Amino acid sequence: MSKVTPRRPSGFPEYTPAEQIVFNGMLATIRQSYETAGFGPIETPALELAEVLLAKGGGETEQEVFRFEKGSKDYVMHYDLTVPMARYVAEHQNDLVFPFRRSQIQKVWRAERTQKGRSREFYQCDADVIGETDVAIDGEVIGLAAATIRALNVGAFTIRINNRKLLTGLYEELNVTDQSTALLRIIDKLEKIGEATVREEMAKIGLDGEAADMLLSMAKLSGPVDEVLSKLRAFGVTNNTYIRGLEELERAIEAAQASGVAEGELVIDCSIARGLDYYTSTVFETVINDMLDLGSVCSGGRYDDLASYYTDRSLPGVGISVGITRLFDGLKSLGRLDLSRQSTSQAIVLALDESAWGAVGELGVKLRAAGVPCELALADTKPAKVFARADKLNIPYVLIIGEKERAAGTVAIKDMRSGEQTDLGVSEVLKKLSN
Repeated sequence: MSKVTPRRPSGFPEYTPAEQIVFNGMLATIRQSYETAGFGPIETPALELAEVLLAKGGGETEQEVFRFEKGSKDYVMHYDLTVPMARYVAEHQNDLVFPFRRSQIQKVWRAERTQKGRSREFYQCDADVIGETDVAIDGEVIGLAAATIRALNVGAFTIRINNRKLLTGLYEELNVTDQSTALLRIIDKLEKIGEATVREEMAKIGLDGEAADMLLSMAKLSGPVDEVLSKLRAFGVTNNTYIRGLEELERAIEAAQASGVAEGELVIDCSIARGLDYYTSTVFETVINDMLDLGSVCSGGRYDDLASYYTDRSLPGVGISVGITRLFDGLKSLGRLDLSRQSTSQAIVLALDESAWGAVGELGVKLRAAGVPCELALADTKPAKVFARADKLNIPYVLIIGEKERAAGTVAIKDMRSGEQTDLGVSEVLKKLSN
């Protein structure tokens, strides 16, 4: 029989056990951060009906989804968790208590070109508040983003905040509202493609040089909160939308600071627009200061009318999303992950003969009940091979039970790091490993 070469499609990552242990630990940290802040967990299906999921997205979104037909149904795999969440809230609105605080940690799929920091299959870790119009909640959500990145212990970070209404108000002032969606997408790429290319793209949609100058002048405003707020107040735009955006930005920043975001962790960056169409007000991105090439690892914003495609009820929302796969891969490529743990086990419990099986099994049950991961060695294997396995997997202890130990009611515990071996009672073993 001919052999098939084992290989994966591009953009679909998988990890070694050592990597997966660290990855799972990061997921657990994020989940704990969200849930301790009162964001209850939900899950939505990987597959959504195309007519439902793409009701708001359109444009580039339709090019990014994995889509297929099965019988008479047109399905897409969700490309993010925000739109499925809007569908979920609209569908279950009579069963939910608003404001609804939701967390969701699942894989998403995007049919886009694979590149550094961008996979086709990856995890998103979202937290949202639905049903609150006051942008003070935006600041609390930004505080959650800061607390979560701190808990991951990945180094100093900066949250870059903006309000889309500043740009929208400027569009209205310049009478270029018809091109607002396209302009938002162009400006959002300023850091990636540079000013010259941004000007070229603006010219392609009919923007004159004077309007481009003014838009770029605003987009370049970036820095400490008080400094940029002062410049925005003096920018000379009197449009009501702009003024409202400035007021919202100030209020969200004050709430973020009250929610524990430190002064050096938050800056205003007027180039932040977020490419997706559904953001309407507050938007922000988070970068790790010594991994800027990685791009944003936690982003989000306010979407005041996302659920309007599914219900007449007003369901404004604001949320964050941690790109855990991008962050993990970035840390791995820089050698900043401790990958020494090859196994979740803290101990191997070794039976020296079959008569010790019962005692070994009983000790294994007690260890696991105490929260100590362990594996049992019941096979007819020489102790030297078990010790070698513990060494290779970086398992710290081998617990040995043979005829002598059963007679004495003890366990021989071998510390694989020091090489020392001592005899302890079962209760002492449980205490030692539990600590």
